[in-house]
Amino acid sequence: MLDYLDSRVVTYPIETQEPRHLQVRTRLLPPAGTAPETCVSDRTRPECRAGPLMRGDSHALAEYRESFATHGLRRAAREAAAEDVRRAAMSEAMRRIDEFRREFAARAEQLRGGKENPHGVYHGKARELARLATDAADWSAEEKRAAADAIEEWLPKVVRVELKDERKNLKLAALRGSG
Repeated sequence: MLDYLDSRVVTYPIETQEPRHLQVRTRLLPPAGTAPETCVSDRTRPECRAGPLMRGDSHALAEYRESFATHGLRRAAREAAAEDVRRAAMSEAMRRIDEFRREFAARAEQLRGGKENPHGVYHGKARELARLATDAADWSAEEKRAAADAIEEWLPKVVRVELKDERKNLKLAALRGSG
């Protein structure tokens, strides 16, 4: 049986909220035997992390990361299937943009507020997406705008850049059709 967990249940063992934290911790992380097969939705994960993010509680955030990775708190199969259907309906261009966003979001989380130096791998990925969108004749205006928006949103979260300069260097205005 698969247990689909609500954010309140996930927060109890990590943030040790009384009175249920011991009951939940015992059920989810038994000292011996087989732990239940559990999952959390992609929407539950940010709900769990909201409190520690607002408090600046890096210890709780690290525990959430570890719990999501090691204690069987995986994505629900239903959500994974829905995500596969959503991605299958996308054009190749939109899949590339979606992958760019996912990679940059994952890297931003790894950096925990820090940023990479310019001209590294992720800066190169942003440049590559901009070049691809600029050069591709089969990308629609909407897809080019989406690429520019994704670059403008995620590049400064991961790479230490001056956004004004990057807009010009990557020709983001031209991708938006306004340059």
